[in-house]
Amino acid sequence: MPHLVTSAQAEDHVNSYNDRHYNAGTYGPGQYVLASGNNLAATMVDSNTLRILDGAGLVNGAFWEIEGAFEELVIENGTPGYNRIDLVVAHIETAPQETIELRVLKGEETTGEPVMPAHIEGDLNNGDTVVEQPLHAVTLDGINPGEPVPQFEVTPSFAEFRDSLSQSRVQLAPIGFSTSAGGWSRVVFPTGLPASAVWVVESITSGRPAALALASFAREDTDLVAYFRDVGGYSTSSTAQATLLVLSR
Repeated sequence: MPHLVTSAQAEDHVNSYNDRHYNAGTYGPGQYVLASGNNLAATMVDSNTLRILDGAGLVNGAFWEIEGAFEELVIENGTPGYNRIDLVVAHIETAPQETIELRVLKGEETTGEPVMPAHIEGDLNNGDTVVEQPLHAVTLDGINPGEPVPQFEVTPSFAEFRDSLSQSRVQLAPIGFSTSAGGWSRVVFPTGLPASAVWVVESITSGRPAALALASFAREDTDLVAYFRDVGGYSTSSTAQATLLVLSR
């Protein structure tokens, strides 16, 4: 059944899963730490206290954040002569209630190379009701904890992503064409760019702008295709030019 989520209705009708679906479709369906506050950076303030600074995460579209300056978690004492890795996660549940809790998953002690403990994997938009997002790992060498190691990369904002793109202009060669009386003319601009190139149209102009109307344009494989028509319904001969903005990182 269709559901117009963004609408005013007589009763409450927007649920958290609507928001998750929107976020997952916009930002991606995975697990992310967003560029916000101190990006959930962590440090050991003493041998048993891990402090996570403010920041925000996105898990299968579910947005969460640390409000306030920081949260602190307890790292249990290590054992002399043994090694261990503890994993800090954001534990999210959607049933029976929707909750989030920061947890420390204690690893197994060993005299050899320690192994990071397993966490709960899942997808809140695919029937799972529990999922854990890894945040930081702390390795204990005996009783001495090391500095927390982030288990994520901070996802750039849309503005940062936009600014990271370099732009170059490509002026396409003029194309001669004719329109028939009352008909449309299909003009094909070969771009000469590879199929993997990312580009947008900056401008398309004709040699007779007062007489010709640009109806539409589209990318077809590596070509730019435009459609013109004489506004008076006459047969017209002209040329067309186009400029592309080519984007790359």
